[in-house]
Amino acid sequence: MKRNSFTLIELLVVIAIIAILAAMLLPALNTAREKANSSHCFGNQKQVAQSIMFYVDDNADYYPQFYDYGTVPENWVYKLFLGKYATSGAVFFCKSHKITGTNGFRPEQFIATPLDYKTPSNLSYGYNYEYLGSSYRTSSNSNRMQMSTKTTKVKTPSSTIMLVDIIASPVRNTIGGYVCMTTYRSDRSGYDGFPDGRHNGGVNIAWADGHVSFTKVNLYNPFTEDPFRNGNINGDVNNYWDLQ
Repeated sequence: MKRNSFTLIELLVVIAIIAILAAMLLPALNTAREKANSSHCFGNQKQVAQSIMFYVDDNADYYPQFYDYGTVPENWVYKLFLGKYATSGAVFFCKSHKITGTNGFRPEQFIATPLDYKTPSNLSYGYNYEYLGSSYRTSSNSNRMQMSTKTTKVKTPSSTIMLVDIIASPVRNTIGGYVCMTTYRSDRSGYDGFPDGRHNGGVNIAWADGHVSFTKVNLYNPFTEDPFRNGNINGDVNNYWDLQ
């Protein structure tokens, strides 16, 4: 009885075809996975934004202070959990967020017991601390970094950034891990807290009125185009960080 079998050449051809098909499908699979991660991240930001809006409603229309310099320092994230406006630590982490430095802090620790961390860092979403979390851009008072902004000061909340996907690195992870930077630095080592286009070249943004949107950005320099350009220029019409 004649036995049918593959020759070595035929086997190599089949392997090569499989490899080619895999190479063709992998980018599509990665894109699909990233799209799913972006949707999950979108939902996270929506929940965090709602927590902030609940805080605002209960605190005379003031946004949470980004960092309380009291005897026992605490940041805006801790305030949300302390007031029970936020209940899930998991919503502060994006599945696509690559954390390069933890400084003794691991996401799973925070997720398990968020109230154990008064100044959590390395979170996936940064808060607009210069305008909403402080009065840095609206006051000349010497204590302006210790006073948050009232909603009545925000002229166009639907186009003022509240939260955005950010990079976290070991460089400034006690600061940039929970606030977003409105100025641009070209050296990669100084990117901590800057917008992170990790979702197929785009970011999710929660705006000051609580709605969330997705937008593509310039990965090399997100501050060359809307909605991030001119972030360090107070009151500029193309600046989505403060007064419009």
